[in-house]
Amino acid sequence: MNKMLPLLLAAGFVLASCQTVPKDIPTTLSESEYFQLAYQNSDRGNYRGAMAYYDTFLSRFPKDASRDVEADYEIAFLYYKIQDFTKSRDLFTQIVDKYKQKDSDTLPRWPLVLSNKLIIIIDQELAALHPKPVAKADAAEESTPATPSK
Repeated sequence: MNKMLPLLLAAGFVLASCQTVPKDIPTTLSESEYFQLAYQNSDRGNYRGAMAYYDTFLSRFPKDASRDVEADYEIAFLYYKIQDFTKSRDLFTQIVDKYKQKDSDTLPRWPLVLSNKLIIIIDQELAALHPKPVAKADAAEESTPATPSK
């Protein structure tokens, strides 16, 4: 398998350079190879290709809760990078919810910490993109100068 790693990595570079989503991801990849190929795709701006590796990892290793939450975080962060803030926020919220379950003490803490931070950032970005309209009464108060009291 170690002899195949350079070939697989080279294939990952080719796929990433084409900005494509891989059609057939080998079933022989180790857990760390999925992450490595996903990182390589992400580093080259091929976020959809990176997501494909994480999604495939999740479907092929559904019982590895620690790595699964890491893959979930990476997918949520990729949606953040492509500025799909609503989808990203939903995924980060799902990650936070996983840590509310009773068996969450075995999960790595960093996805929880970063997810909480990014939810706050996303909320700020969404608020900036979609400011709340000022109510008429509020607008009238803002445009009327205050009269000094005697």
